[in-house]
Amino acid sequence: MFYSETKVIFLFLFLMLISVADIRFYKIPDSLLLSLFVLLFSLDVKTDFNNILIHIVSAILMFLIFFLIYEYAGGLGFGDVKFISVLSYSMGFRTSVCAFLTASLIALLFLGSKTIIFGKAKARIPFAPFLSLGSLVAISMRGGL
Repeated sequence: MFYSETKVIFLFLFLMLISVADIRFYKIPDSLLLSLFVLLFSLDVKTDFNNILIHIVSAILMFLIFFLIYEYAGGLGFGDVKFISVLSYSMGFRTSVCAFLTASLIALLFLGSKTIIFGKAKARIPFAPFLSLGSLVAISMRGGL
């Protein structure tokens, strides 16, 4: 999947905003997620119209998978579910799975390091910064940046 420079720049800016919001408030504002989705959709209408349906199916599939994790396994907030869905719309299914796995690994390393250094890690951490970092890694690995 080709990532236009404009799409990557906007995605990066929103990843930063969403990460900061999640760190400060433990909440991902719906307004940021909706704005990001509308922006990505608008760019796709202009540059990647033929693949919009594939992007939407990817987002819905990821939403369903992560909603089930949220509902039955826990550990994720609903904002994280919506965030990974919007990311999946942008990156596609495979890349977003890679982003999630990378984010999970980074979060585990972070918590492990925090536990070793401070003795006890906080059970609740904002996951959006890790999803953002995982997304950047996944996009970079696919040659998008």
